[in-house]
Amino acid sequence: MDSIVIRNISEINPNVLTDKMLMESVIVYCRVSTKHQIEGNSLNIQQKNGENFYNSDLFNYPFKHIIVFREEGKSGDDFKVGDTDFVERELLSYILTKIEEKCIKYLWVENSDRLSRCSTSSDLIKKRIVEYDVKFYILNQICDLESLETNLMLTILSVFDQYENHKRFRKSLFGKIESVKRGKWYGGKRPYGLMKGDTVGSHKINKTESKVIRQIFDLFGNKEYTIKNILVWLDNNNVKPPISNSWNNTTVRNILGSEVYIGRITYEIKLLKNKTKDECRELGKTELITQTNLPKIINKNLFNKVQIRLSQLESRVKVNSKMKYDYLLWDLLYCDCCGNRMKIKRNLKKGINIYWCDYKSKNWKYSNDSIVTKCGKDKMRSINISVTETIVWNEFLNVFKNSHIIKEQYKNEVLPLKIKQREQPQNSINEMKKDIDVLVDKIDTLNNRRNDCYRKYSLDEINENLYNTIIRDIDSKIKECNTKIEYLKSEITKIQSGINWYDWVSDFEKLYSEMKSVKTIDEKRKYLKKYVEKVTVSYCFITKVHTLKLLFKVKIVDDKRRRLGKYQFKVTNGKNDKVISNINSNSLSKRIKQNLSTQTIIQNHSTVTDYFCNIVEKSENGFQNKDKEIIISFTLSIKKGDLINVNNYNNYQQKLYDLIKKYKEVDKISYNRIRDILFEKGYRSVRTNKVLKSNYIWSIYKKGMIREKRMKIFNSKYSHIKLNIKHL
Repeated sequence: MDSIVIRNISEINPNVLTDKMLMESVIVYCRVSTKHQIEGNSLNIQQKNGENFYNSDLFNYPFKHIIVFREEGKSGDDFKVGDTDFVERELLSYILTKIEEKCIKYLWVENSDRLSRCSTSSDLIKKRIVEYDVKFYILNQICDLESLETNLMLTILSVFDQYENHKRFRKSLFGKIESVKRGKWYGGKRPYGLMKGDTVGSHKINKTESKVIRQIFDLFGNKEYTIKNILVWLDNNNVKPPISNSWNNTTVRNILGSEVYIGRITYEIKLLKNKTKDECRELGKTELITQTNLPKIINKNLFNKVQIRLSQLESRVKVNSKMKYDYLLWDLLYCDCCGNRMKIKRNLKKGINIYWCDYKSKNWKYSNDSIVTKCGKDKMRSINISVTETIVWNEFLNVFKNSHIIKEQYKNEVLPLKIKQREQPQNSINEMKKDIDVLVDKIDTLNNRRNDCYRKYSLDEINENLYNTIIRDIDSKIKECNTKIEYLKSEITKIQSGINWYDWVSDFEKLYSEMKSVKTIDEKRKYLKKYVEKVTVSYCFITKVHTLKLLFKVKIVDDKRRRLGKYQFKVTNGKNDKVISNINSNSLSKRIKQNLSTQTIIQNHSTVTDYFCNIVEKSENGFQNKDKEIIISFTLSIKKGDLINVNNYNNYQQKLYDLIKKYKEVDKISYNRIRDILFEKGYRSVRTNKVLKSNYIWSIYKKGMIREKRMKIFNSKYSHIKLNIKHL
């Protein structure tokens, strides 16, 4: 007779395995505890013995089916206190439920510990079997559970099985603890970045995964990427994740917070069987073991830096989750009166978009007047968000551009890299030549494809529109390759000619230009948080203007550079605060609403409020005066060479002369250095388009000076010109 084998609860179909079918069947219950036993023959032997028993002469009752329940990898110590379903094994729970429903009459197991090794759960199971009159068989004989002798024997066997099981658990537990204390792996899947070592329980670094770990820490700690940007980087570089099909926020956070990558791991081992780790903690039955012998992937300084940034992000998670919009100063702006952090209130439908002082919550929390600084009415007013963020950002840019300390820091960062590059010029030249060869091969390939495309077009295999599109794309790629080749050749020429001058000032100006062109709040905050500690705001009820104070982390405001000698300078600290006064928030916010340029608004903070206050005034009768007046003053200079025997410079000649004059008279740079700077900026001679040598630059400067002296008496200058525009 064929048997029906069920391995898990999902295989039970109530429409097939009905109660009537169970009543006409006999049950074989098999169980093993470990994966190793599943892969062995223990389950098959139990199943075969049960089937043989029901088909033998030892069993004399009629039946239609043999139903085999195979419980794979389930422990017999799964008793749950205070639960109606007192065993965690799904198939055994199903059998006990059907016994209560009087659907099962016959049950076979190979030995008593297959049902349970716990004496408590074993007694409950036997009680149900007796209560619902189920015939219970162990191996080849029936067990009369109502018999005192049989019950005593089964109880003794159950207690003995329980003792043996706990004995094996303690032996295994202490063996694992000793193994971990000796520095061996506790077991389970190894952390991402590590792999099985050459000896048992040892580790070694996975070279591929460790590169990913280092890159993640570098992006987050040094380059200050967000976790979202790191996920994008991982996906773009097709990096395989540790477990799932794609990288997620939790995986990256776990990697960044794991001490495994600095060679340290802590295990918390529970010492009680059939107890959760939380229950063991409450009873004090856990043991902490720390290993410090793991191979290190990340240095400790970078790891600590990452932990600080992680803690800062976690402290702002709740705030960020509630914020619908991005704000530049939401955690930097403080009330100068009471020290409270300014809160945000935004409702554009009602025309509300302000930072405001939440002093009432502090007054409510602390009822003692001596603790809380008085604030609120007659002490502080809200300030427009757009006005505040625009002024603070532009003032920050101004301080950044003019700070000698910032420039020195930038120089000290970039110069060592440039010097290191010039230490091995031949290697750089060889690499560039290889790149040129690759580009030349690419151009040849593109030309061949161009010819193939023309052949297909001639044979009418492709239409004219497609042909023109392909040719245009190929020409664009060829042009791009040629541009790269020209650049590489010019770099090789520089290195071979021994040019070692590096204009870091120009690169700093490029950095400043990039900062000025930043549009997103996140990018602005990245720069602002690096240098600004906080911003305070105060309000004067007499003059009705706000005052902002930027507190910098370094004393970069009005710092000085003092000359010590030839090419020797000393930078001295300035102040760490910058005060912006006379800010008329209401007036400026109106100008912003009119879509006027905010860059014009903040050019001069000391006079900007006066300018806007004069635009709209209230007359004595309360009506607004519609008179508007703008006064523009300027100086006009006219240069004319037609009256003397001197030819006019064209625009390029004038620009070249002005540049050389600035470098020589203002920056005090030698002719050789001017030559290098002009070469890097792409300036060439006017007539022959040759490289400007030092003697050429000297000649341009001297002749230009003579020309200026001869033309000076014919230059006209008109100053103090005023243009009044009045609109009624």
